[in-house]
Amino acid sequence: MKKLFLALLTLITTACGLIQYSVQDVVDIGYRSTLYVQTDVGHCTGFAIDYDIVVTAAHCIDLPNVFMKFGDASVLGEVLIDDNASDIAVIHTLERIPGVIPLLVNENELRAGERLIGIGFPFYTGPEVTFNIGYYLGVADDVIMATDVCYRGSSGGAVLDEYGRVVGICSRIGPMIDFYGEGLHHSHKDLNVLVPIK
Repeated sequence: MKKLFLALLTLITTACGLIQYSVQDVVDIGYRSTLYVQTDVGHCTGFAIDYDIVVTAAHCIDLPNVFMKFGDASVLGEVLIDDNASDIAVIHTLERIPGVIPLLVNENELRAGERLIGIGFPFYTGPEVTFNIGYYLGVADDVIMATDVCYRGSSGGAVLDEYGRVVGICSRIGPMIDFYGEGLHHSHKDLNVLVPIK
């Protein structure tokens, strides 16, 4: 019943404008698009933007073909784009991913302090997808700066806005640093660097 409800919400959002979801609704939307990306050295996270297209971080890619999991389903994909400079990779799966719901993309400007939700597979829980809540800080050197949405293992995972749309890709976690941008001053041990999805 909840799956039907979320599907209806997505249709209404697309047809009639944006609906601001609860955190749990955004998390549910994110979970339905998130894949476990296996690498030679561990794992990362990816997310679907179409039924056979997955986006992840380029530093997660070490082979021309990628093994992924979505729930209990094994998914094999071919790397179409592996852009290390921007830290973005695009994977075409050999067949449609069963049960996946692709994410919508937010191409609008974010507001300072806007709540963001990162979805991914942290190393400490293995193949259990989870989420973190953080906040948008600003843009520096063409990347998004945020707090608390990324963690080890969630590289390549989607960061969503309050409407369930992807705004960026988890790329790096910074040390305790000061960030100055858009009138903000922030010092945090988990300053996150996101690749803008647009």
